[in-house]
Amino acid sequence: MPNSDLISARETDQIARFLLPELGIRIAVARIESVQAELLKRHSYPAEYREELSKFACASALLCSTLKFEGRLLLQWRAKDSGAQLLCECNHRGEIRGLARIPDTSPPPSLRASTGVLAITLEPEKGERYQGVVAVDAEMSDAESGQKLHASAGSLVTALESYFERSEQIPTRIFLAHSEQHSVGMIAQRIPGEGGTGLVDEDGWNRAQHLFQTLHQEELLAIEANVLMGRLFSEEKVHVLKTQKLRFHCTCSKNRLKHVLISLGAHEAMECVQQDGFVSAICEFCGSQYRFDAFEIGSWFAAPAQIETKH
Repeated sequence: MPNSDLISARETDQIARFLLPELGIRIAVARIESVQAELLKRHSYPAEYREELSKFACASALLCSTLKFEGRLLLQWRAKDSGAQLLCECNHRGEIRGLARIPDTSPPPSLRASTGVLAITLEPEKGERYQGVVAVDAEMSDAESGQKLHASAGSLVTALESYFERSEQIPTRIFLAHSEQHSVGMIAQRIPGEGGTGLVDEDGWNRAQHLFQTLHQEELLAIEANVLMGRLFSEEKVHVLKTQKLRFHCTCSKNRLKHVLISLGAHEAMECVQQDGFVSAICEFCGSQYRFDAFEIGSWFAAPAQIETKH
């Protein structure tokens, strides 16, 4: 790996992409630190939800890195028994937002012990919306799965890998690790059409699986991406493709809320007006507060030609 391609060891909140040309494999490694802090600071989540939401955000960035269009990817998991939810989205600019919805029970339901449904929604800026749905079974406990990053049967990670296998027909491995300070994820994929021809090692994907089995959580968390690639694939050519910054960013706006109210129709929109004469809303993702008074809402329907274009 040329020295000029090395990524700064101090770089955080970024996703780095690599290519192993002789194995026909592409890899992306995402690390979030300030993004994780922003996701968690607005809500008092239990420890398990803090960890799972952080890893979920990493996963959304990893999946978004595989897209070949400009737009956004939405990742949503819902427990069948309790209704607990994790939601994250990431767009092609590396902007991430997310939240957990926790049922009002004591103690809160465990995410790892719940079966559920995972929805992956792709929304290109130009083109049709697509959604894939995968079942998620309860994960094995840490004692069963050990400290290595092996995906337990039926886990969230396995569901994500299954999505690529079934929907994209691309062999995929995903790894996620979390600490209180930051979270790191890695996705490795066999490049479509590679293997068995030309200079690509036809057994490259199988050999990579054996190397992945040696990867531990501590390594993924502690070692910068380029060094990790060098250690895992010390006998292979590793090309750095590009890096992209990741940041927390919420897409809510007063204009978006306005159009939600307009879509309800005049009667329903006015029914939302509270006793104080205002419609108030707080964004679950970022905590921003918005208010409209009854006079303003009424003016939208009195002069529809003046309604702003949705952005």
